Amino acid sequence: MLAPGTPIGRYVVTRKLAEGGMAELYLAKATGPDGFAKDVVIKQIRTFLASDEGFIEMFKAEARLASRLNHANIVQIFDFARHEDTYYLAMEYVQGASLWDLRKRCREHQVAFPPIVAAELCAQVARGLHSAHSLTERGKPLNLVHRDVTPHNVLLSFEGAVKLTDFGIAKAGTSATAPGMLKGKFAYMSPEQARGEAVDARTDVFALGVVLWELLTGQRLFEGDSDVAVLRAVQEAPIRRPNALNPEVSEELCDVVLRALERDPARRYQSALEFERSLANFVLRAARSAEDTSVGAFVRQMFHEELDALHAAELALGQGTASRTPVGQAPAAPAPPAEPSLVVASASAQTWTPAPG
Repeated sequence: MLAPGTPIGRYVVTRKLAEGGMAELYLAKATGPDGFAKDVVIKQIRTFLASDEGFIEMFKAEARLASRLNHANIVQIFDFARHEDTYYLAMEYVQGASLWDLRKRCREHQVAFPPIVAAELCAQVARGLHSAHSLTERGKPLNLVHRDVTPHNVLLSFEGAVKLTDFGIAKAGTSATAPGMLKGKFAYMSPEQARGEAVDARTDVFALGVVLWELLTGQRLFEGDSDVAVLRAVQEAPIRRPNALNPEVSEELCDVVLRALERDPARRYQSALEFERSLANFVLRAARSAEDTSVGAFVRQMFHEELDALHAAELALGQGTASRTPVGQAPAAPAPPAEPSLVVASASAQTWTPAPG
């Protein structure tokens, strides 16, 4: 574990954010001349995995792929380096919550997820996916597939940014995966992925369709008392129209979701861009105002207590710094305020737990 103030490369650790089975996340700061400072997230491989050559190669592959993904709806990778006996990534810091957190908060407060916000949010994820799917190398398509599109891996900022993260198990068409090997969270797999078959961009379309269906209904789509039961549900369980469970969902949006959830890939949207266009057209027709579709407004509404606490801490920190700084002397860089315990990035393909404190 890295203590606050620990230098790691050109960054200084501020505090621990979260940990997962494979990596730890830290908030850190990059500093430079003339007061330059930028918050980043450090994703560092856990010590016990540092000697696992197979895992190290997977982490390096993630770094290589992610460094080439440059899109507003994808978490950016700034740096990849070795620190002492392990490796780390420096990633974009998204101040807000994960979609999983937001959905959980809605359940706790018995607030229905607004269908138009769900559609706008998923349209933005689809844009990020299309950018990843379109990645080329020397003019040839890489046929990149994320393979783990889940609420945990969608980050939402208080300002309304929607970012897809964790390309840790993404696979390019040139990468080999053992036949029958399953990677990803079972409840968000496509039927072909659940069968261990070859996958393409349409697998990510299906996963995003599952995410959207669950936002619209407030329920899980594929459930079971074991992994095998969940995989069977992915392939066989009936998929109800969302408005059978939530009458606020329009017929048009139901049609869009169900096409994304076609079990036959040939009947599904053939690209994330095609899915995005259907969602964007729905939003354009259904929105009465920009506020109706504001992801940021809904995130701020559901996490207003955490946001108020953050603003209060920042204000107190600023006043304290001003009162202690002698006239004519530049203030030292202050430690960041304590923040609400929200997700800023996914530690790995496994479920992570927020760091205490």
